[in-house]
Amino acid sequence: MASVTARITLTSIVLLLVHARVDAQTSTSGALLRCDPWTVITAIDGRARKISALQGGAFTDCEIPLAAGRHAVKVCYEGRGYEISGSGNVQTIYRCDQDRLVEFDVADAHVYRLRLSLATGFAPAIEDVTATEREVPATPTSNKSRRGLPKEQRESMVLLRASGNAEPAFMAGSVQHLWFKASRMRQALSGPEKLRAETDGYFTGTVRNGDTVSLRHMQTEGLAAFVCDTKVPVYEDLPGGQVLYLGDYHVESGPAGRQFTVTWDLESARKFLEARHPELANKLQLAASRELGVPEPCLLIPANQRLRRGTSAD
Repeated sequence: MASVTARITLTSIVLLLVHARVDAQTSTSGALLRCDPWTVITAIDGRARKISALQGGAFTDCEIPLAAGRHAVKVCYEGRGYEISGSGNVQTIYRCDQDRLVEFDVADAHVYRLRLSLATGFAPAIEDVTATEREVPATPTSNKSRRGLPKEQRESMVLLRASGNAEPAFMAGSVQHLWFKASRMRQALSGPEKLRAETDGYFTGTVRNGDTVSLRHMQTEGLAAFVCDTKVPVYEDLPGGQVLYLGDYHVESGPAGRQFTVTWDLESARKFLEARHPELANKLQLAASRELGVPEPCLLIPANQRLRRGTSAD
């Protein structure tokens, strides 16, 4: 019986691959459909499919080629949350009660995104994102390498400031389209061992040449608030041998959780270095960043531990 099951499974996989190949060959319009986190596609134009975008570091933005014309996509959502309880983690699975059918028209060379709205009920919709996503690569090419570099060029110091008594934590990760995927295995800048508190609210840490990092959470008054359903500054493919100023991070509480904003004061950062690390002051530079989404739905996080980008950021 086991061998029969294996043959059926292998046949199903081959058929799915053939269907995917046929879709790619028959789509000559250059149109694409991408997906928000938690998206599960169960059928396209009446043909059964199983495409899961997932969440967090496991998130994979789908990229489905479509021919011009009318299409129908059957959609569900699925997410997994983990909470520490007793001696282990408790997993909660969030899934739609019933698939939804979304119909839309596709134009040549356009890019569409399947959006999920879960705050007031499951309401999937298709948005034309050609203007913002047509020329976005799946994964930007990193041209940094530590091989062959002298030791002083393999790492950089990072410098940032946090308001009040906030303690920020940054994660290393990767970029896909307009999303930053934090790696749970690479908590690059967090805690006194990796992100050291100095005077006047400044923190310093170390990144490796070629790292990509972004904010993961900020802790105030003993409670950590995690970024979700928001955009964050992402510092990509960082260079080595320099002092990289990430900005000044401000956090405050609000009715929907906490909000953070980012401002930049390079001159104050330079004065801090001149006072505390004068040998590094001439290496200071502003780290380049861009705004990217995080594939972390807020439904997985208690309301008082949600952290979103504020509207007053510079």
